[in-house]
Amino acid sequence: MLLRTESNWKKKLAPEDENKLNELLERTSNHRPAYSLAEEVKAAQLWCALIEMKKENVHLKERIGKLEYIIDGFVARVHSLESEKKVIIESHERF
Repeated sequence: MLLRTESNWKKKLAPEDENKLNELLERTSNHRPAYSLAEEVKAAQLWCALIEMKKENVHLKERIGKLEYIIDGFVARVHSLESEKKVIIESHERF
């Protein structure tokens, strides 16, 4: 019995990490009908967890892309306004 581990190893995680893992396991449980039919259920469950992580990654990339688009628009408008301001100042200096 030297190699016996505690039955609930998740309790050894930091509380916030345990919560994150539980959230991932909850999302992964949606795939139970698929992974329960696998020869190696635990391995299939891990692959399903990866699917959920990939979905989250794609969602975050889409949101970041939208934010980058908005920020790029702001930056372009600021540069345009600065250029116009510079032209106006130069024309007033010549006058």
